[in-house]
Amino acid sequence: MIYICGDSWCSSDPDYPEITPWHELIPNSKTLAFNCASNLLISEQVNQAINNNASHIIVSFTSSLRSELLWKDEVVPFSWLSLDNTTPFDQSTLNSLREIFERIDLSTEIKRNELIIESTLQRLVDSSIPFLFDQGGFEHPSYGGSNTYFAKFDQYRSKYSLWDYAGRGYHRPYFHIEDQNIHNMIADYYNNFIQA
Repeated sequence: MIYICGDSWCSSDPDYPEITPWHELIPNSKTLAFNCASNLLISEQVNQAINNNASHIIVSFTSSLRSELLWKDEVVPFSWLSLDNTTPFDQSTLNSLREIFERIDLSTEIKRNELIIESTLQRLVDSSIPFLFDQGGFEHPSYGGSNTYFAKFDQYRSKYSLWDYAGRGYHRPYFHIEDQNIHNMIADYYNNFIQA
């Protein structure tokens, strides 16, 4: 079984039933990805894939401004940039989170996520399971980050980063690629990796 780990870039979008997302075009695959997953939660998806003896793993990392909160006995992922009615939190909790966000140091969050991602990549290498990863969020060069992140793992880096195909200037809760041709191109690339 091929496992796909990530956030909304790797999950199906109910608002676009006419588009078949790239991950659904990969035979014998299972996506563990879900909307708004943080890099920590993506790391847990990778652990699950490794523990399930995946034949191949595809990982799409995400923004450093993702976190998770225990809410009504459930771990709820959220983005610090979307503290609004797209979350299940009540107004008081949203107000408290907004106050906390004003005191968050972005460079510290990027470093925290860098360490999570590096640890996850090393676990993947140690597992000997063939894998590819792509790099998203603030670490991604197109968002002003440095392209020197994770250079030690460059041989496992995907040719495509899903973040390169984002529509700019708006946010949607699920995958952000609305062109079927791009989904097909990405699926073909990963299918060739799996068959190699």
